[in-house]
Parts: sequence; C-alpha cells; structure tokens
Amino acid sequence: MGLRVYGVVLQVVACGLAGWQVWFFWDLVAREAWPVHRPCPVGELCGGDPLVDYTPFLGAGSMVLFVALSWRFLRRAAVPASVLLAAVAGLYGVERTGTSDASWSVLFAAVALGASLATWWCVATGLRRTAVVRRWSGRYRVADARVVGRRRRGPGGFGEGLAVFRDEAGVRHRVPVVVEKYALARHLVAVYDPARPADPRTTRVAAPRSPHPFDDAAAMSTEAAGEVRAS
Repeated sequence: MGLRVYGVVLQVVACGLAGWQVWFFWDLVAREAWPVHRPCPVGELCGGDPLVDYTPFLGAGSMVLFVALSWRFLRRAAVPASVLLAAVAGLYGVERTGTSDASWSVLFAAVALGASLATWWCVATGLRRTAVVRRWSGRYRVADARVVGRRRRGPGGFGEGLAVFRDEAGVRHRVPVVVEKYALARHLVAVYDPARPADPRTTRVAAPRSPHPFDDAAAMSTEAAGEVRAS
C-alpha cells in the first residue's frame, strides 16, 4: 500500500478511537456526572470526583475532535453524527443505571432522534451532490463538464442549464440539467450512460469533493458558452 492508503487507514483508526472516546465520556456522564440517580442523603455531606465533574466538558471536547477527524469522510454529517453518538451513549448510560426517572431517557432519546434525522439528511444531500454511487458504478461514465446558460428555478438555489461535456468517444454533448448555485464555482463532472450520453433522464452533473475549486469559474463558463455557440 502507498503512503496515501496508509494515511487514510490511520485517519479511519483515529476516527474510531475518537468515536469510542465520545461514547465513553457520555456514557460516564449519564451514569456518574449528573447527580440524578444517587442523591445525597439528607444531613450528609457528599463529595464529588473532580474528574467525573468535568466529564461533560471532556465529552464535548471529544465530540469536537471526532468532527475534526471525520470531516474528510462525513463532511457536514460529521456534526450531527457526533451528537447522535453522544446521545445514544447517554441513553445507554441512563438505562444501565436502572433509574425510575424517565426525564433523562426522554431527553437523550429526543436528541438522538433529531440528530439521526439531521445525519441522514446530510448524507443524502452529499450523495446527491457528488453522485458518488453512480460514479463508482460500472454502468456510468464520468467526464469533465461545464454548465452554461443557468437560470434559477424555484427556491433553494436550484437552476436549469446546459451541461457541456465530451463523452469517451470525444463527441460533444449539451444536456439540460438541474444544478445548485454552489456547484458553479467547483469542478463539475457529467455522469452519463455511455449508451445514451445525451439523455437528460440518465445524465447528471456532480460536484466531486475537490480541495481546489475553479480559480475563474466565470471565464470557464464563458469558454464553454463559446463552444455551445460554435456547435
């Protein structure tokens, strides 16, 4: 394996360790840090464990570390995923105590539900924007593309335009597509069916995750527009 593969493997391991740390601290928070399970008897002085008292802050710091390490893989889903992991760990810790107070269980369950919905929404949005499933499929091909003549369509930054690209045979195509505004400043690719490259029903424009956006998207769009007029 090359250095790049080793780097990815090490980062995955680091994400796993950070996730375990989030689970450990928030499970401990639910069981020990909040004095709702074993209140002090009346008339007795109860001392606390300083490490346990600071566990919520350690748990929050672990969540930040998990987000930083997993951002490469999860992107925007990293934030709700860290909240989901902490909430599930807290719910598990509360259930382990066997307490009859259901308020903490309800709180952790509600946070876990909201975080799970946010995580799935972020994952679905990322898959749609990058078309990673189609790009990895052997059925479709990928080609560099430009979007020209974009017109706004409805709310949310969506618009219609023409995707200009060349297929694997070198034939240029202009296919109507729907693309979000943010993608115009990024490296775009057309994901198409080689049997029907000009079919708008099977051709999509994706914005793969690239650390280097277009330096001059307007100039490239102008160049692509010239290609459209010349054809």
